[in-house]
Amino acid sequence: MSTRTTLSFLFLALLAALTAGCAEEAEQKGDYVEGAGDAPKTLDCQLTMGWDPWEPYQYLTPAGDVAGLDVELIKAAAHHAGCAIVFEQGDFVSLLQRLREGDVDFLPGATLTEARQQFAYFSQPYREETFSLWVRAEDQELFADASLASLLENRRRVGYTEGFIYGEEAERLMADPQYEALLVSARIGDLNLLRLIEHDIDALIEDPFVAASIQRRLGLSDQVVALDQVLESAEVRLMFSRESVDEETVERFNEGLERVIEDGTRDRVTARYRRD
Repeated sequence: MSTRTTLSFLFLALLAALTAGCAEEAEQKGDYVEGAGDAPKTLDCQLTMGWDPWEPYQYLTPAGDVAGLDVELIKAAAHHAGCAIVFEQGDFVSLLQRLREGDVDFLPGATLTEARQQFAYFSQPYREETFSLWVRAEDQELFADASLASLLENRRRVGYTEGFIYGEEAERLMADPQYEALLVSARIGDLNLLRLIEHDIDALIEDPFVAASIQRRLGLSDQVVALDQVLESAEVRLMFSRESVDEETVERFNEGLERVIEDGTRDRVTARYRRD
């Protein structure tokens, strides 16, 4: 079977997996909302959250429910803020445009930038996000001391997911025209992992939680490994549309997030996903 045919077959399987979600993890996590025993404020607001399949942060269960680490934390914060959440699925690039237009009210897992502040409000940070370089297990020794800069300087092809911000150094390298042909974009991280296995790229940039989840789902846990160097570690926030959300609602969410952090909900939920 040719590389192109194999990749097409694997991509079709991937789409089916994304639609079905991860049954095992769904059974363990379900529609869990930590702290739901506390009496919420009166539900007097409804917000639309845009989400894209990015397991374990956001995914669809076999029962058709939106679940995940981010989803649990946001539901708990919304509970304290007195807001009901409606979920709208899409890819991050299109959801970002819909946020600009006020068609969706907020997105999770966002990095604060000056450009985004022109059209969005940001909550306080609610968790940290880390990105690493991943390579085929057979190439681990070859790339043991590699950095993103050294990979590109040596004409290695690197996969990344569209719409994500990978830190100052990565953004500088990715904006350099001499490396444009070496940087391979994808709308979902799963496709990059398949490209790595098929030798279409030499490395990929991914969040460790996400990479581990993709490997489990596709049965590739022994074939891809992370390099020791951490590419970026940064705080992430909720990003609210200036077109559809007022600052008072953002502040209510901030208070809800503070409760989630102070009462230990964030640490318990994060530990459970790390263990699973």
